[in-house]
Amino acid sequence: KKLFLDYEIFMKDQDFFEDLSEKIDVVILKNRSTNIEIRGKIKSLYKPLYVVPFTTVINGRGSIDVYKHTEESGASFFAPNTKILLVDDNQVNLKVAEGLMKPYQMEITTVDSGIKAIEMVQDVRYDIIFMDHMMPEMDGVETTKFIRSLKQEHIRNLKIIALTANDMGGSKEMFIAKGFDDFLAKPIELRSLDRILKKWIPKDKILEPSMTVDETEEEAILKKLKERQAITQKNGLAEMEEIRQLLNELDIDSALELMGGNMKNYLEILEYFAQVGVDKKNLIETHFKNQYWLGYSIEVHSLKSTSLNVGAKKLSALAKELEIASKKEEADVEFILNNNQKLVTMYQDIMDSITAYFQQRREAEAGDEDKLPVISENELVEKLSEVLV
Repeated sequence: KKLFLDYEIFMKDQDFFEDLSEKIDVVILKNRSTNIEIRGKIKSLYKPLYVVPFTTVINGRGSIDVYKHTEESGASFFAPNTKILLVDDNQVNLKVAEGLMKPYQMEITTVDSGIKAIEMVQDVRYDIIFMDHMMPEMDGVETTKFIRSLKQEHIRNLKIIALTANDMGGSKEMFIAKGFDDFLAKPIELRSLDRILKKWIPKDKILEPSMTVDETEEEAILKKLKERQAITQKNGLAEMEEIRQLLNELDIDSALELMGGNMKNYLEILEYFAQVGVDKKNLIETHFKNQYWLGYSIEVHSLKSTSLNVGAKKLSALAKELEIASKKEEADVEFILNNNQKLVTMYQDIMDSITAYFQQRREAEAGDEDKLPVISENELVEKLSEVLV
């Protein structure tokens, strides 16, 4: 069952329709000038209707909302038939990259090691692999070399893009010489991601916004994107201010800018950063204790980029210094000894603050749920009848 309704009807009782979307498919028809926040499982389509978005909703694959997609995500096209493989040993980086690529509606698979990537490419015809440069056991260069040696027909034209937090002069040439097709710096910027995807995705798999949006509207979209990239949606401003006050050690604005102002995405990454951080911190301490500087450099390298993803700039900067010290031909042990505890303490304090914030948030949400009124099935039907008349 699918319910299609005009956005003006939706706005008369937004909470009701959001609840209803848990039971049936609710699709809002709205004008391109409409600026409303849609929550729950509600889908949306812009008027006038076009074949590709409409059939996508009818077939139960979600909504293709070109205007909103382009305006808020930084994406300039769709590629629903494109297969992407993300390879990174850090789960936070995988979640960030996957979240940034989600608006393109591609088929995305994630793995956390080069060995798993090699297994996947032999069974699945991917269009592009995004490969982290520095990984334990088998790094991105070694993995790419092995993949290039495989004989399967579908692997010959496979595009492999290096992901690196060490963007130095000559990086592109170095990676191409190692068998990559291109590279993308971390933390990933939306415009750079959009450029790389558009460059390497097969042209016949790209659906351009111009198929549904005229030139004047495209100009308006780009203008609005520049204005909104560094901030969250209007309805999320109060929440963002609350996070600023409780997590004042984080640069929320810079993190949101990386994620195109997507507050929901940022909160998911923020919580996950704290959840996996305990094991990551313990690993750093273990490598430090054993003076295993190669493993240590890999872990602080990873922390350097994940910290930026959540806005922990000071932590990222210190991780970078420790990475440089541990990667020298002869590790700068004195610098590491003098600064490792500072890094670990800062890391733990940030994780504690994040954990406390989400605990407070859950307690507040639980209190709000206790206050919600209960509606019977008869009242539900009556309410629906009123707004659909």
